[in-house]
This record gives sequence, structure tokens and C-alpha cells, in this order.
Amino acid sequence: MRSRLSPALLALGLAAWVASARAEEPEARERKERSDAARGSGATDETARRLLQQAEQQFADGAIAEAETSLQAATRAASEPGLQARIELQLGLVYATQGRSSRARGAFRRALRHDPTISLDPHRYRPDFVQLFQRVRRRTVGEVEITSRGEVWVDGKPLGQAPCRRSLVAGRHWVELRDVSGQRDGRSVVVRPGVLKKISLAGAGPAPSSRPATRPVVGPASQPAPGPPARGRRLWTWLAAAGAVAAGGAALALGLAARRDYDEACDLLAGSGPCIERTTLADPADHERYLALGEAMDRKSLAANICWGVAGGLAVAAAVLFFVEGRSAGARETAASRSSSSAATVLVGPTGASLRLRY
Repeated sequence: MRSRLSPALLALGLAAWVASARAEEPEARERKERSDAARGSGATDETARRLLQQAEQQFADGAIAEAETSLQAATRAASEPGLQARIELQLGLVYATQGRSSRARGAFRRALRHDPTISLDPHRYRPDFVQLFQRVRRRTVGEVEITSRGEVWVDGKPLGQAPCRRSLVAGRHWVELRDVSGQRDGRSVVVRPGVLKKISLAGAGPAPSSRPATRPVVGPASQPAPGPPARGRRLWTWLAAAGAVAAGGAALALGLAARRDYDEACDLLAGSGPCIERTTLADPADHERYLALGEAMDRKSLAANICWGVAGGLAVAAAVLFFVEGRSAGARETAASRSSSSAATVLVGPTGASLRLRY
């Protein structure tokens, strides 16, 4: 009985070993393929870097066609996004040098798609190439969605209230959230073309969907008074100054016109000496013309003198208003700060309401 079972057990064990070996073969083959692919990717990226360096040297030497050939080969070999971006950027420069602006813009767009932070050094490349790249960047946009509450500032400029979604130029931006209490929270964000990036900034509290139960309700007693005009906005001062400049310009124009009439009248007199010493017309038929020029000159001179007087008066008024308006603006600001120190706030919560007075 024992002799009959032993061969059977051996056969079963051998079959199980063969089955397990065959099951492991695909996994081992897959691991080997992934390893070979990783080694191949590293090798191709190294080849692409070598081709990029070669193309950059060819570009610097003026061998533009050879640089294009090297870069085309590099694009087929590269797999790393940063390397692909550098290759496409250099290819865009080659196309721009050849006058193929459409192809240059396409290469620049691909470069920004691989690496939105890539840029051209304005001190190294031609200004028209840099401007072309910047135009492509301005038209290559992505989106950011801010889920917290507050005022959104991007790169130092206000962009409205959050929660919101905004389109930004591809690249690196500083996104900041500010709330009414003065809290700020910001971070550096890389915006990728055609990609929506969600940002949650903690400095300004949760989104409206998670609004707390107790919220302040401002009553009539705490409505702030209209703010005083900012110091330095001297409206009447600038109006008076503008009037003085306009009057001075009119006086100058009238004076020049009167001078032209004087010179034309002098040309009608006989002789070659100074105009004041000539008393006879060269042609008696010009008598009416001479009288008309004299009357026009007198009118324009009078108007010019009046304009000069108005300009002087407005200039003096502007100087006086400059100090008067500055002093009154300071007084209004002081009064507003005193009145804003008294306020009443009603707090409404789930358990009732309370009144808070501040004076």
C-alpha cells in the first residue's frame, strides 16, 4: 500500500511545483520588463541631454538646421518632463530664428505644458524672442479653486472674494487669503495649463457650507459712517491748478498769435529798419489790411493779458486750497475715528440673542 502511494505523491508534488513555477513566470517577466524600461528610460534621457547640449552649441555657432535635427532627435528620446520642457524651449528658439513664428509658438506651448515655471533669460536671448515667449505664456492658462472664505490676492493684486475659481497664467504664483480680522494665509502655487488646482487656505476660516451657528448681526447703531476722503485727495486744489495751466496755455497761444499779426503788419511798411521807425506803407492799397492787423493784434494782446491774470489768480487759489483742504481732511478723519469708537453689536445664536455695547 505504501509503495503504491509514494509514486502518486511524488507526481502530485512535481505537478504542483511546475504549476507554481509557471505562475511565477509572468510576474518575473513583468518585473524584468519594468526594470529594463527604467534602465532604458534613464539611457534615453541621458541621450536626450547629450543631444540638447549639442543643439545648444550648434545654435550658438549659427548652425540652425543642424540644431533643429538634434532637437528633433532629443524630443523622441526624452521622457523626463523638465528635460522635455528645455528641449521644446530650445526648439522654439530655433523656429523663431528661422522666422517660423507659428511653430515657435507651438514649441513654447509644449514647453510650458511640461514645465509651467520655465522661462527665457532676457539678458541672454533676443528681445523679440523673449516677447514672443511671454505672449505665449499669457495665453496659456490654468485654473485655481479656493475653497476657504476671504479676499483673494494673487501676486500682490486683489482678485475678489472666495470661495471662487479664477483663471491664472501658467507658472508659479503666490496666492494669499485675507479676512476681515487681519488674518492671512498664503502659499506658492504652480498653475499648469488646462488643469484645475484646488487650494484650501486655513487663515480665513471654513467655506460658507460650514458656517458657525453664532454670527454677528449689525444693528443700526453700529453702522459705520461714510469714510472720509483719503488724505491727499484735494479735489478743488487740483481743479484750480488745472484751470491755471489751461489759462496759461491760452494766454501763450494768444500772445503768439498777436506777435504773428505784428510781424505781418511790419512787412507791409516801407523800409528795412526797425518796425517802430517805419511809418509809410510800401503799397497804399494795403492800408485797410494794415488797420485790420492792428485791431486784431490789440484784441489778442488784451485777451492774452486777461488770461495771464486768470492763470495767476487760479495758481494762488490752488496754493491756498492745498493747505485748507489738507487740514479739513485731517479734521474729518479725526472725527470719524472718534465716532467709530462707539458701536452696538447684536449677537444671535442658537440659544438666544445678546447685545454688546462698545463706547
